Amino acid sequence: MNSSPEASQLLISQVSAFPASIANQSLDALKTPPPFMSNQTDYNTLMAQITKGVRTFQIWGPNANVTFDSYSNAFAAALQNKTPLSGALDQMQQATVNDMKTRGFDVTG
Repeated sequence: MNSSPEASQLLISQVSAFPASIANQSLDALKTPPPFMSNQTDYNTLMAQITKGVRTFQIWGPNANVTFDSYSNAFAAALQNKTPLSGALDQMQQATVNDMKTRGFDVTG
């Protein structure tokens, strides 16, 4: 999804995601913030700054789909209800951990 400007354009317009590819972090589509952050005009500028310090990883967790689903639901609810985003992160973690335990993983921490 990040290997070409065309793929990153789709990622931005269809998923409202910020591209991981540094080469695609200056696309015209990023001149406006995603719909869920429409009142934060510097959203993509901040994302570009933050991504410089992000550590990379090569694999997704075994239940990334659960985490992503929880992300969508929890953040949407927090933004709609004007509640702290930290609560959404707690919900994401709990949903992910619960699902991993259900799948038989030993989870600590």
